[in-house]
Amino acid sequence: QAPGPEIGLQIKKLSVWTPAPHDPFCDDARPPARPPATLLDSLSLNIAAGARVLLAGPSGVGKSSLLRALCGAWPFAEGHVQLPIGESAIFFMPAEVFVPSGELREAVSYPVPKGVIADKAIESALRTVGLDIVLAQGLDREMDWGLALSCGQKARLSLARLVLHKPRFAALDEPLAHIDDASRVKLLGACLN
Repeated sequence: QAPGPEIGLQIKKLSVWTPAPHDPFCDDARPPARPPATLLDSLSLNIAAGARVLLAGPSGVGKSSLLRALCGAWPFAEGHVQLPIGESAIFFMPAEVFVPSGELREAVSYPVPKGVIADKAIESALRTVGLDIVLAQGLDREMDWGLALSCGQKARLSLARLVLHKPRFAALDEPLAHIDDASRVKLLGACLN
């Protein structure tokens, strides 16, 4: 019998909830004003390596919380999550993109330190996501890129990181929210292929 597909992500009995809000005028000994809200209860799921999964639903149902829990960035969760291991195995792209100040090459290659990724690869990634106008300023250009770039440019820069790092597992939280409708399909296709 042929082996099954490689597991890219394995989730067993994952429960995710919101924190219980506290009344700021009460001491910690009193119970919270409201109990925490359960977003997911005992989710079990296997996703094969190479699969693409879309989480869709209205705002506030827990899509971002689930992605954060999968990447270990949401403390209000319990269960077992097995992700790919190794260098560049996991990439989490939050809805709000962090872009550090400094050289453009550092802003694009973040969180990898300067000098680890070749300039040609950074330039190629910026072209792939349509940031030629930013690249024209040069990789040595220093500024506060978080302030200098528009929301759409920051989203594209984050997608350039996806192209550079080539992770085995990527969790993208609203990656196209600030990208014009006409560019979305072509841009995401270029980044994922």
